[in-house]
Amino acid sequence: MQWGELRRQARTIESELDVKLTALSKVGSSFIGGSVNAHHSQTSQSSINSDYGDLCKDIEDLLQQLTQVNDKMSDVVSSIDQGNISQQHTAKRHREILFDYMQDFRRMRANYTSARNREELLTSTHRIQNAGTSDKPPDATRLLLEEQQSLLHTDKMLLDRLAAASAIRSALRSQHHILKTTTGNLLNLRARFPIVNKVLSHISWRKKRDTVIIGSVIGCCFLFLLIYLFH
Repeated sequence: MQWGELRRQARTIESELDVKLTALSKVGSSFIGGSVNAHHSQTSQSSINSDYGDLCKDIEDLLQQLTQVNDKMSDVVSSIDQGNISQQHTAKRHREILFDYMQDFRRMRANYTSARNREELLTSTHRIQNAGTSDKPPDATRLLLEEQQSLLHTDKMLLDRLAAASAIRSALRSQHHILKTTTGNLLNLRARFPIVNKVLSHISWRKKRDTVIIGSVIGCCFLFLLIYLFH
């Protein structure tokens, strides 16, 4: 696939991701902001959760497509005949954009999951207290909330570690392609050196041959001149 076509595909997917991430942010903000709470109907909650799930699936598909396009761009850049400095910078920029999208998506999803879990816990506790069937002491709810916050904090730390690992992987992949391109150029130059040496040797041989021919012609002319003078 040509470089221009890959760039067009990358820009198209990035535009779609911008739209999807904006929509996901609005859904998450409405939930976190309290538009969905215990007083809303179950139908409203199910509708928002369904919309959120559909958006997440679409974004995951787009991220996978953009990753594949970036891999193809990296393959083009790493090729000996087609890679150049401008394409290397362009491919690196698209990888950085992909990484930013992944970071934003993980952050939005983590925030939404945290808010939804907290809302479900509070709603469940409120229903139990209203029904008068709670056998747990008042501190039980507080302990559950603290445990949930601890789990969410751990989950956030894991996401940060995964993001750092993804950044390292992207950097290593970029260095790999740069080294591969450099190695290819060196091999190409090494392959050309024997041809250059052969051409130089051929030129040197022709120069020596011309010198011998000219010397022979001059010698013959001088010999004919002597014969003519002393005949």
